[in-house]
Amino acid sequence: SSKTGILHSYKKGEYSLAMDALSSEQKIASLIDEWSEILPEVKNYPLSDLQSITYSWNNDPWSKAGWAYPTEAQEEIFFNELKQREGKIHFAGDHTSVTRGWLQGALESGIRAAQEVHYLTKN
Repeated sequence: SSKTGILHSYKKGEYSLAMDALSSEQKIASLIDEWSEILPEVKNYPLSDLQSITYSWNNDPWSKAGWAYPTEAQEEIFFNELKQREGKIHFAGDHTSVTRGWLQGALESGIRAAQEVHYLTKN
């Protein structure tokens, strides 16, 4: 069997700020410590054999680590309204998707809005 794999981790809030203060090597070592609680074999790999990519959403100039995350009550009231068109204006964005806060949600909603426009121009 292959010894290659991908481990993926997200940190938010205070945890993400703490990770931002670490070097790339320190981030990997910290994550390996966490992962080893459920995947003990991960500690068998020398850090020099690992490749990593890190991204700080806290330092992203556009999101500043923020995303729309309504309460359950807000969700019930507003979710369907957020994606309703207003005349010829169609709304898209991760906030109009069930996968809000993720690029996938933005893509899904963009496809939905494009399909709405396409349907309306065909009929």
